[in-house]
Amino acid sequence: RRVVGFLISSFYWRLMFKNILPEGDASFVAVIKNSVGQAESYLIDGPRVDYLGQGDLHDRSFDSLVSRDHITDYLRYKSGPEKTSYTAVDIKSEFISYELFIYPTAEMRDAFVTKGPVNLV
Repeated sequence: RRVVGFLISSFYWRLMFKNILPEGDASFVAVIKNSVGQAESYLIDGPRVDYLGQGDLHDRSFDSLVSRDHITDYLRYKSGPEKTSYTAVDIKSEFISYELFIYPTAEMRDAFVTKGPVNLV
């Protein structure tokens, strides 16, 4: 056998997360890690998504509050023909797999934590 070609695909992660929250919702950090050791971080702030950079760049004080999941199912959902105008090729997770890690931000904490009294009626 000899190799006569190869296929490369790329994901624009920013587009995968764009418009998933309404305007005014508290922001969070999404970190995408793959099975070959790469990581990318994004700040999701309402409908806007900002690229933070390569690596896991979340605030370490929120490590215990992480929510994580394999992202293959999410990619299938977002790129399926019912969501887009094109048909997606199935992602083979035995070659490379992706995990999504969601971390709160200080802004999110500040929106939900208060030192005020709780009134129970």
